[in-house]
Amino acid sequence: MYAKLATISKRVQLILKIIFILLLFFISYSWLFPQSSFSHAVLGPSLGGYATESQIDQFQLNNQLIGFTGSFLGLLPLFIGLRWLIKLFTNYARGEIFTVINVKSYSRLGYLCLLSALLFQPLSQMILAIAVSINYPKGHRFIAFSFDNTNLTAIIVGICLIVIAYVMQIGHELQEEQKLTV
Repeated sequence: MYAKLATISKRVQLILKIIFILLLFFISYSWLFPQSSFSHAVLGPSLGGYATESQIDQFQLNNQLIGFTGSFLGLLPLFIGLRWLIKLFTNYARGEIFTVINVKSYSRLGYLCLLSALLFQPLSQMILAIAVSINYPKGHRFIAFSFDNTNLTAIIVGICLIVIAYVMQIGHELQEEQKLTV
């Protein structure tokens, strides 16, 4: 009955693990070697247009350390979320669907999305702005803060996940009742 779900869950687990590893590689490589063309492609968009390719080429060790910290902080909720999703799909692969653990996973993912949108992403953007402008002369350094449609999307997804957790809780309670029914 759950064979197709198990197969799909195992595939999704594999994809999530690959994404996790690739993200760690991309972020580390980009900040270790900011002069490479690969790093320009990754860092340019992640720096939100604060730095040009020529500015990225001139990054010093302090720019790289601060930038890595900002990037990692921005991706931390994603890393945590990927780990929780891998556990969730492990449960699905075992046929465990309406369980308390899955309810908690959905709830945690929802609150993590909210926390990411409201705290981690804005803080990450501020740190990345500092990374770009730390070597500028006094009066030219800046801190940037933004709240855009990505943050709004994360808030909506977070709220939906919290509601899904509530629905999963109801499903768990119905399943428990059904087990007790003769």
